[in-house]
Amino acid sequence: MTLMKWSAHFLTGIELVDRQHRHLVDLVNTVAPMLACNETTPAECLTLIDQLTDYAATHFRTEEECMRAGGLADSRL
Repeated sequence: MTLMKWSAHFLTGIELVDRQHRHLVDLVNTVAPMLACNETTPAECLTLIDQLTDYAATHFRTEEECMRAGGLADSRL
């Protein structure tokens, strides 16, 4: 079961960010069916969700660093 289909819309042209986008899509497609089909225990569900959340947080930090490096940082921060 595929929840998210990979799309060129996820590409930014920044190799690291694009790799992370691909990995996030892969993680969602790995985790979603397991959760939807009750193939995991509650503890395993929490572990999977924590892994996805942690990776997403890492990815957003990477994007923010790229934006700062490119002079696109939010001036309100």
